[in-house]
Amino acid sequence: MNNLGRLGFRLVRQVKAFNSFFRFIGHLAYCIYLVIARKAPLPKKNILKIVYCSGAKLAIPLYLFFAIISYLLINNSFQFLNMLHIKNQAIALFQNLVSREIVPASLAIFLCIHSALDMISHKVDKIEHAAHYALIEKVLPLMVGTLLSAILLYFYCLSACLLGLYIAYVEIVHLSFQEFLISMSDAISFSDLIFSIERTLFFASIASMLVAYYYYRKASQRISLRVCVSRIITRGFTWIAVAVMYVNLLSK
Repeated sequence: MNNLGRLGFRLVRQVKAFNSFFRFIGHLAYCIYLVIARKAPLPKKNILKIVYCSGAKLAIPLYLFFAIISYLLINNSFQFLNMLHIKNQAIALFQNLVSREIVPASLAIFLCIHSALDMISHKVDKIEHAAHYALIEKVLPLMVGTLLSAILLYFYCLSACLLGLYIAYVEIVHLSFQEFLISMSDAISFSDLIFSIERTLFFASIASMLVAYYYYRKASQRISLRVCVSRIITRGFTWIAVAVMYVNLLSK
């Protein structure tokens, strides 16, 4: 009987969660329609605030992080590539690995964690009027600001990775700056850059959707802040990892 009771409790909780998610999707679609039809203005001030909190504040830490990671990646892997006699292809290999795999996924995870922790310092107001007004004022700017921050931070992080690659190659191979630029121009194509930006936006949209959903639940239902933060981080990491595997399978 206890097992059946627990099973029924979990089943009811899952049904409520699905109901809450589809209600959020309905409200969100209606709000997007209001904004597109110009029946409700999207507050630009809130968007700029999100871009500053999720973009400008993270720029320097992420720049240092990705520069160090790319340097260590080259420094620790170059001997292995030399053993396989493919060290001449190392720049193209690491550039594709960094721009397509490491930067988009890591950036989405960082945005997910930062947005979750940002809920602690910012008060989430209870929805006391129509839900679509609260979504337009708070949730939609959060999603748009997160996507804009992802685009801006992508170029910051990519430049940081290129800096780390350059320092590593100067130290190991003793390449000049001109030779490094020639090698990078051969390795980077415009289509690869567009594909990497698309992946970044796809992963960042997953993070922004999760943050917006739990912001909506926190404002409309009785759910604790601790539960919101932990679910954004854990489920964000899980869904981004699934999305990375899915995109890699499609691209092959």
